[in-house]
Amino acid sequence: MRDKIRKHSKTIGIMGACRRSGATYVATSLALAMAKKTERTAYLETHICRCLSCSLRPLVFYEMGLQNGIFPGRFSDFFFMKSIGENTSNRVNLFRGVNWAVRKADSPACLLLPEDIAGEYVIWDDPPLLEAVGSPPLPGGVACSLLYGNAGSRAVRAGTGTFSSSGEYELRRDIADKLDLIICIARTETAFAAAGAETVRKCFKRYPAKTKLVYNMISSKASLKAAEKYIGHRGDFFLWKDSAETSGMIDIATEEMADYILELY
Repeated sequence: MRDKIRKHSKTIGIMGACRRSGATYVATSLALAMAKKTERTAYLETHICRCLSCSLRPLVFYEMGLQNGIFPGRFSDFFFMKSIGENTSNRVNLFRGVNWAVRKADSPACLLLPEDIAGEYVIWDDPPLLEAVGSPPLPGGVACSLLYGNAGSRAVRAGTGTFSSSGEYELRRDIADKLDLIICIARTETAFAAAGAETVRKCFKRYPAKTKLVYNMISSKASLKAAEKYIGHRGDFFLWKDSAETSGMIDIATEEMADYILELY
């Protein structure tokens, strides 16, 4: 299988419209769904800084069980490799059919890009597409995700239902040019729809041809309709809250996204 994974040709950016939109869940689910259909899928985790908020985010390495799924000593820390100038595109971390470019707890601050990763289809989790105006860059040329990348004009504070202003921000053309498809993830609850609306609108305004919208954690048709009206864009894919009534619908939706990508490219 290692020989069947080659340098990528298409990059799909999965971007949360605001914090806690579920971008990582969608990105990992999509990568696994893609892996069932092609042996050339890679998942790319975005660098985050060492601030308190970022450090509290769960690591995909542990969430996906890679510490047990890849033979001990075989895992390649692409972030460390790039930080010391080593080539990362000729190595793979294969687990469940996906090449995982993810951080460990001790990985250095470093921005991996799609061209650094082996795989024809790279699922880029939360690419740093949004940049706060006037914010100083952090090591690796990226700024804290509190300011952009998974923020929006207002960011939902972890563990609360309140908001904090993150100021003005712009889309980074250098990052957008690396994305063949931008999939925005928005939640339908009133607070989340308000927090993420501006991000969704900016993406559709600047890149209408390659932007798609996923409404996530939908609790009712009424909440979906209200969110679509407030944000001003209808959804392309829909992920309902897991319940007895919606069991299996999340898997179906991610399968539909995977089929769409493979048919498109």
